[in-house]
Amino acid sequence: MDIITALSCNLLSPAILFFVLGVIAGKAKVDIHFSDQLERYLSLYLMIAVGLKGGVAIANISDPCLLQRNIIFTFLVSMLLGFLIPIFGVLLLRLTTQVDKMTAIALAAHYGSISIITFTSAISFLKVQGVSYQGYMVALAALMEIPGIIAAILLMRLYKIHASRDVLSDRPLIKEIASNTAVFFLLGGLGVGYLTGAQGMEKLGGVFVTPFQGMLALFLLSMGVKVARKLSPLKGFTLPLVLFGVYMPLIACIIGLLISKVLEHDLGTATLFMVLCASASYIAVPGAMKMVLPEAQESIYLTIALVITFPFNIVVGIPCYYSLAALVL
Repeated sequence: MDIITALSCNLLSPAILFFVLGVIAGKAKVDIHFSDQLERYLSLYLMIAVGLKGGVAIANISDPCLLQRNIIFTFLVSMLLGFLIPIFGVLLLRLTTQVDKMTAIALAAHYGSISIITFTSAISFLKVQGVSYQGYMVALAALMEIPGIIAAILLMRLYKIHASRDVLSDRPLIKEIASNTAVFFLLGGLGVGYLTGAQGMEKLGGVFVTPFQGMLALFLLSMGVKVARKLSPLKGFTLPLVLFGVYMPLIACIIGLLISKVLEHDLGTATLFMVLCASASYIAVPGAMKMVLPEAQESIYLTIALVITFPFNIVVGIPCYYSLAALVL
């Protein structure tokens, strides 16, 4: 499948069209409001559903040696990338923009973590294409929430920000990471799916399989509304800062593709790995940055991650990454 075909297929999928509908509704000032509780419920549902599917996929793997080898190498490289991408991002921001050090660190940290909704949308895209992937990618998605936050702490120490604070004894932050909702329920769903297998998934199919696309569409509708309402502050942003939200995921996805080539990932697994490398967190990391770098400008780092990188990955990035992986692999 070429990039144009993949793009058209993605753009015409119901979930993406609901995202576009949300953007239109937000810009048209339609009287629609998604409460924080509803968004959290939809997000929780998607995380558990993805975790369950990944756990069943792992349980169905017939070659445990292959599974173990792929997991070890993929996880180690992914954790390293989670640390290196924010460092590289800070260097790019300091060279190309005028943002202060603290904001540069906070923004770059978003790209060391992942967007679980972008990951979920990529899984939905692969399902439409009839392409399978390795179930351990779900566990990887959960773990990749963490490195970007840790990298921000280390960079903060490097730049001597809050030098009086002892990172190792920062218990509230460590507790926040350990009890992170995405990590907890992705891994929890993964465990339940692995222990119960296909039979357990069949029993839950009426809740976590059949309604999945509808729930994803509703969540993307809410995100479209949120993106539209955050477009106004973007008018005051400089062009280099806005462009960072586009070229940073592209650089990260190329790195992910090269790693997938070396590790001999199949097409579906490589696509998801590229998506994980390219996506930026807009849920877990912003909350952590408020604790770690309160001086950083939230209006900049949250807006770039949510308004620029998220729509780019959802609408354009996923089909492009898939097509590149198909071409190279």
